[in-house]
Amino acid sequence: MEHLQKKTLGPAALIVLVLILLWFFVGQLQDFGMNPDKNLYQVVLLSNDQAYYGKLHAVNSKYPYLSDVYYLKPQTPQVDKNGRQIGGDKFTVIKRGIDEIHSPTDKLYISRDKIIYWENVGAQSLVAKGIATDKDWRAKQQAKSATQTQQQK
Repeated sequence: MEHLQKKTLGPAALIVLVLILLWFFVGQLQDFGMNPDKNLYQVVLLSNDQAYYGKLHAVNSKYPYLSDVYYLKPQTPQVDKNGRQIGGDKFTVIKRGIDEIHSPTDKLYISRDKIIYWENVGAQSLVAKGIATDKDWRAKQQAKSATQTQQQK
């Protein structure tokens, strides 16, 4: 009977050991920078080649999500008199929810299996500067609108 108890403790001990190692490994992943930098925006590239920029949350969940979401829209290229494009491709940073007919809220939930990769966006990148410019413009528009509303009262 004593021999039987030792066999039952073996698999239970193995399960406990595996759970401890798993817990340790997940903790180590977080220590190695697997979480987004809260001071930066992140870019998320999806399996359908769409890219979104925003603040990435719940990275380890089944449905991570972005808040304060932006995307890039190509600008119409300038052409010379012969129809050749002048300069390189240019893009405009667009706040998600502004131009879409369904006016989505400011959270974009993404199935984790559709994410090819995500990374932090450099603070001095053109995208980060474009987002900052857009935020500044929106703040000025809101202040202007609030001033006009108060003047009408």
